[in-house]
Amino acid sequence: MDQDTGEIRAEVEQAREELGETVEALAYKASAPRRVKEQATTKASAAQKQASAVADQLKRQATHRIQDTQHRISSDPRAHSAARVPGDTVWPRLKHAADILKRHPTASIAAATTLVAGIMLGRITK
Repeated sequence: MDQDTGEIRAEVEQAREELGETVEALAYKASAPRRVKEQATTKASAAQKQASAVADQLKRQATHRIQDTQHRISSDPRAHSAARVPGDTVWPRLKHAADILKRHPTASIAAATTLVAGIMLGRITK
């Protein structure tokens, strides 16, 4: 009887090990969609941070260029005399465009980004 009990215990132990391996394999397979989702979330978060950083950089560059252009225009006597010519509508339009860019920097960055992307895609596809 002792041998039968020992054999049965050995079989039970082997069955437990196999069952444990099976459970581990099932758990691994079950967690695959979760792992994929976590990876996608991590990548999306990183991409969003990078896009935000690029947008901030573009905003700073655009603001700097607008300020630089305004300074150059205000310090150039030819620009003032050209702006004062009766019937000339360029100067008010430029000021209006600069005001719009100041009020809506995000939309301005988006428009500039779209324009640059379009130009780059046009060059790539040629």
